[in-house]
Amino acid sequence: MEYVLDSNYNTMISIGNNLNVEFEVVDTMSQLIMTNSNVIEYLRDRGHENTRINNNAITAMYDISTKFNYVSSIYIFKEYKEYIHISRHLTNVDLNLVYSSLWRKEILEKRGACVIRVNGHGAFKKKFGEPLISVIRVINDIDTQKPIGIIVINLNIDILKNSFNDMTSDDRNFWYYAGGKIF
Repeated sequence: MEYVLDSNYNTMISIGNNLNVEFEVVDTMSQLIMTNSNVIEYLRDRGHENTRINNNAITAMYDISTKFNYVSSIYIFKEYKEYIHISRHLTNVDLNLVYSSLWRKEILEKRGACVIRVNGHGAFKKKFGEPLISVIRVINDIDTQKPIGIIVINLNIDILKNSFNDMTSDDRNFWYYAGGKIF
């Protein structure tokens, strides 16, 4: 019995380590995007939808994100209801929720640290209903360290499934439970 408990404990530690590595990679990707000169120019621009600036920022987001797994969509929100995004899958966004002070409160309090939520705590929904893991953080101006935007990286649920994929067998299975759903 002790062997089984130790084995299960070690398996859970391995799964946790796998997830930590994946989220560290996502954290690195978000930093690369947030510090990209084209993205910063987009966030600092007070013009109304300057096509060149928007396209340069979107291209930078694509160029960076294509090197990473599990990315479903990435959104960058300015402070005043303007945003850009890229997407591999059709994702609906509730802009009223994203720009509500209640939704932004925890994100702003984290001061740049990541907030991880299923479906962005209701702000995002994949068209075909499969849940998303949203990694959300404030983007601070490099010079002033004041918030100039928010980045949301929506990840496919496969990031969770693959964290324990190598550890399942005929007699051992794993699931994640969040928001009343089993993954």
